[in-house]
Amino acid sequence: MISKNITYLSGYSFAKKWRPMNYLQTSLCLLLGIACYRSAWALKVEPGVGAGVEYTDNVRLTSNNKQSDTIGVAYVGANIEQKSGALRANANTTLNYQHYSQNTFSDQHYFNLNGLMDWEMVKNQFHLLLRDNFSQRTVNSLGTNVPNNLQDTNVFTFGANWDIQLSARNKLTLLPEYRQFYYEVQATDNKQISLAANWSYLMYPLLNVGLNASVRKIDYNQTSIADTRFSTLHVNFSGKRPQSSYSLNLGVTHVSRDTGQGNTGFSGSFNGQLNFTNTSKLQARLSTELTDSSSGSLNTINDPSAGDVNNVQITTDVIRNKLFRLAYLREDGSLNSQLWTQLREVLYSQSPNDRRISSLGIDLNYPLTDLLSGRFYTYYDRNRLLQQSRTDKTVSAGLGLSYHHSRKLRSVLDIKYRNRNSTGALSDYSSSSIFYSLIYGFGQVRAPTLTGGY
Repeated sequence: MISKNITYLSGYSFAKKWRPMNYLQTSLCLLLGIACYRSAWALKVEPGVGAGVEYTDNVRLTSNNKQSDTIGVAYVGANIEQKSGALRANANTTLNYQHYSQNTFSDQHYFNLNGLMDWEMVKNQFHLLLRDNFSQRTVNSLGTNVPNNLQDTNVFTFGANWDIQLSARNKLTLLPEYRQFYYEVQATDNKQISLAANWSYLMYPLLNVGLNASVRKIDYNQTSIADTRFSTLHVNFSGKRPQSSYSLNLGVTHVSRDTGQGNTGFSGSFNGQLNFTNTSKLQARLSTELTDSSSGSLNTINDPSAGDVNNVQITTDVIRNKLFRLAYLREDGSLNSQLWTQLREVLYSQSPNDRRISSLGIDLNYPLTDLLSGRFYTYYDRNRLLQQSRTDKTVSAGLGLSYHHSRKLRSVLDIKYRNRNSTGALSDYSSSSIFYSLIYGFGQVRAPTLTGGY
């Protein structure tokens, strides 16, 4: 079992958990702190506190010997924004404490941080970028999202964006970047250095063409793991009309490893959007790429439409990541809705983790009164392991209510059912739960059964 009984607020423990915060990163934080000091201040801080309680009839998500438990949750968090002057920053941080009354798991502490800073050093030309994401994800992506299958992860990114206007229609953008991945349990920590150059040309008022070239080197902390290099060349097309927009990238990626292994293959993507009205739209996405599992997983954290983060098993393999997604979104005063379907295939160069995932989801939010809103959601996921005789079919469905007692005080009720039917040994489970929380200010109390996935 992964020990999570750690007090994050103690300096020693926190330093151990946040190992990526080394001297370089600290120096960069100080650098941007100086930038914030020199810029005009418009700092907005929104704190939040909350508490919740959840009852579940299968806390371990097992196929037999089910155990029920009542879990108490305490939450503190804050959202910080700086929007004026040369520095633009946004950071939200949360700490959730979970107490299992029947001692089915030890008490858990989950710290999360998602921060982004953008310092415009030269107006409309040169930006320094700093980003950090500290969160939890599953160790075994085929396992359940329970405490002994969760690990802390941290992704630290420092880079720059340099726009060079060559002419009224020509622009060159250089993107140097340093990135560091940390995993609490898996020995796959790595550092990545990359440089991308994008040239774009406005051929017609509604058509842009361009070229993109990038190189990226991955240096794994474990010396026994071969370092990897990716080189990519793409031709780009993009356009925008009053009711639609699209982008198309076509090219090739070459991969080489220090062991002498290499691979070259097609890579590209298509993204399209069709606006039916001002409040409803259809989005389509089709892509294939050669990448590493850390970067593939990060893309889904930054952009959930790129797939479920837990569809990717973290390894040191080179992966072929294929994705098709179609989604309908509506946001207006009467109904906020999302309907999507997705097909994904992830192929691994060495480990037997090849998989094909098909997903379907519906998420509807409806205001019942000025203060009360309702929610219905259901997700279906079929995960087939191509090199193993295993297929997992998972269904989640739930109902929720949210009531605003005042401008900042609200309560949330969530009733949820989950079921997995698997051909893998002892991988089936079914679970029902009910969760109530009260929140003041920013954020939300995380339901224990939502930690690490849906």
